[in-house]
Amino acid sequence: MFWLIPTFGTRPTIDVLAVLLGVISALGLLQTGARRLYLLIPVLIIGLAVLTGGGVRGAFYGQQLYETESPYSYIQVVRTGTETQLLIDDGHAVHSIYDPSTLYTHGYWDDALLAPFFGSGAPPRRVALVGLAGGTVARQITAIDGPLPIDGVELDPKIVDVGRRYFGMTERNLNVIVADGRYWMATTAGQYDVIFVDAYRQPYIPFYLTTREFFDSARAHLRPGGVVAINVGRTPGDHRLVDALSGTLTSVFPHVFTIDTSGRFTNTVVYATSSPTSVDQFIARAQQAPNTKLAPIVADALATGNVHEVRPNGVVFTDDLAPVERLIDNIILGYIRNSG
Repeated sequence: MFWLIPTFGTRPTIDVLAVLLGVISALGLLQTGARRLYLLIPVLIIGLAVLTGGGVRGAFYGQQLYETESPYSYIQVVRTGTETQLLIDDGHAVHSIYDPSTLYTHGYWDDALLAPFFGSGAPPRRVALVGLAGGTVARQITAIDGPLPIDGVELDPKIVDVGRRYFGMTERNLNVIVADGRYWMATTAGQYDVIFVDAYRQPYIPFYLTTREFFDSARAHLRPGGVVAINVGRTPGDHRLVDALSGTLTSVFPHVFTIDTSGRFTNTVVYATSSPTSVDQFIARAQQAPNTKLAPIVADALATGNVHEVRPNGVVFTDDLAPVERLIDNIILGYIRNSG
């Protein structure tokens, strides 16, 4: 079983085990001299396994376009209206979206483009994306900021394939790297104006991408005036995970800010920089940006994003102790209790 699942996936593993169970049952019945009628039982087991074959799960909503399994996750692509969405594992969090009818996502993927206003204020010259998924941020940067060099790091090669097939991830300026984000950061990363981390797949957050040591490594790959930004999922009214990660970032960077995503998504983007920056400076830079394509994103952030600077709060995750799983479990339980 430990070989079947990573080699063939869940559905084929269930089919194989059902067939084996049916064969063993038939052999056992034959040895006991059972009537032929009882031999129909294992035949029915095998038949049900075959007849119920197909998809691993149905779509939670919308039209399911594709599903597959990888050694890392269950991957699902659904379409709702004109929008294609990437769902991973539990199917409740949207990890990438693609809508060719509009320039904007109206989600945290747009807010990633605000990062330079917390740093130097200049348009980025090179960007790194840790957690590329279906390439939504890479597409937004290319469409709005232009075809600047982007290094996109994604752990799962099957997600990369899905991004190219269903999410228009074909930008020539995007250099796709299949690797673990922390190992890549420690070994081969270059120098960047923006490093955007979007690798937190709730509730399966890799703790080693939430620690002071990881953010120290990211800071070493920033150009002067550069910014590290991370996407953090949350539940309505519960910012404990945001507080933990932003608190950790304050142990590495002197200035940390947050913007809550407005509308249908409950995310917060945390921005960290070594540049002397304030909320007022961010607002001034953002409102005076010569790139008019950024104006709707800026307007949404200022209207509903609750932009503010974060102060140290006593929470610092380290490689020695990063209880992110326990924290997320408590957040989930709290959400269930509050939802009745």
